[in-house]
Parts: sequence; structure tokens; C-alpha cells
Amino acid sequence: MRHVGVVAEVHFGVIISKEANEISKDHALDYVNGYVVALNSRLRDDEFKKADDSKSSFATITDFKDSVVISNVITKELLPHPNAATIWASLNGKECQRANLTDARMSVQELIEKASQLKTLRAGDLVLSGTPAGSFYIKNGDTVEIGIEDVIRTEISVQKATEVTTTITMQEHEFRQKDKEFP
Repeated sequence: MRHVGVVAEVHFGVIISKEANEISKDHALDYVNGYVVALNSRLRDDEFKKADDSKSSFATITDFKDSVVISNVITKELLPHPNAATIWASLNGKECQRANLTDARMSVQELIEKASQLKTLRAGDLVLSGTPAGSFYIKNGDTVEIGIEDVIRTEISVQKATEVTTTITMQEHEFRQKDKEFP
């Protein structure tokens, strides 16, 4: 049985300082304004759109509307060695994810380089890293904490924005019951 629900995962985020494309990894940190820790959430059956190179593990997402929560911005001075950062997430007090960025598939510099090859980056753009193992389901009433060890911790309260209910007329109910009788 396929589970459909809201799954969440922690990411390290880089905020771009100025417009650029085709940034080399050797100069990538010159384009960083700051860092964030982010909680990305999506419906479980959503599919990522892969970059043109189908062998690439780098995914692009075109619509982040209401699905990413970020921490306050961390300055470059507060995190001078971003590749050594440890990101983590907990759900209702139980840790779900933890990883040091030294174990990531791409360094922060490689992430910026790759993103700038896919599109022109502009000041204020947010580039998210991959996520550690252990994505987790969230529901109304949960408390999620995300952070960068020894740097920042952000608490998020999961709340339902709206609830949709449907009313079925008696005729529709009777029709559906008859429909179920067919083999």
C-alpha cells in the first residue's frame, strides 16, 4: 500500500549575494550572502523533476509555494566553514535526521557551481542541499525542530491551514451504493 501524506526533511541552504551564472567552485563562496537551515515538505506522491542529465542526482524543483520553512539567516562570519556544519531535525523531541555536510554528495561550493550551470542565480536566491537519510511524516499538531549544530535551532509548529469537507446528497449516496453492487 502506498502512503500518501506530508513528508518533511531538513536541508542546508545557501543564500546567493549577487547575480551570476557558470560560477566555478573555486569562487563559489564569493557569491554567498549567508546560510539557513530549511525544512522542506511535500506530498509523498510528488515527483522531483530531474535535470537534463538523467544520471544526475541533482534535482530541481520549480514550485516551493508554502513548502519550505527557513531559519533566520546565518552570516558567513558565524559559519566560516560551511562544509563542516552538521544539520539535524527532530519530530516531537525525537531526532529523525542528522548529518555532517562533509558526508554530502556535493560540497557547498559544488552545489553553487552546479546550480549556476542550470540557471542564472540572482541575489536572494536560495539553493538547498540534498537531505540526510531519514525523511519523516508530519501531521497537524506536530512540533519539528531543525538546526545547525552549535549555530542555530528553529522550532516549527505544524498546523492545518484549512479543512475541506464534502456533503453528499442522499441521491448521490444511493447511486454510489448501487454502483458498488456491480461485480
